Amino acid sequence: MALLDQITVVDGGGDFGRGYLHAVRPTSPDDWFFARHFWLDPVMPGSLGVEAVIQALQEWMVQEGLTDDLVEPVFVVPAGLPMSWRYRGQIRPDDGEMTLEVHIKDVRRDGARARVVADASVWKPGMRIYGLTDIAAEARGRGAQSW
Repeated sequence: MALLDQITVVDGGGDFGRGYLHAVRPTSPDDWFFARHFWLDPVMPGSLGVEAVIQALQEWMVQEGLTDDLVEPVFVVPAGLPMSWRYRGQIRPDDGEMTLEVHIKDVRRDGARARVVADASVWKPGMRIYGLTDIAAEARGRGAQSW
């Protein structure tokens, strides 16, 4: 379920100076989710926009080497970390693309796990439709426990 076609990284950028990610995914009326979400009112499910942000965070973690020393790393949903999601619009079949921005807030790393927390926005052309606060991705090596 690859939801991103390209990711641009600005090291040291973003609102918190820890990194900035910009990603784009073209959308087409033929995308599988439009035919399956909201009978007679097709839209991209909001959860896929959130998943796209998580995929961008995971890609960044790999690129930054945060998973390099983990034994048999897997990505997990961080437990016990509240996240806020505000939304005010939808991606429709004729919108043409989804864009997202991610501002890295915090990076934690110990011997067996790594966690990244960020604020993010998901856009359709001309409109921010989601705002995510404290969205996170976590990678754990074999045997690692949650923070």
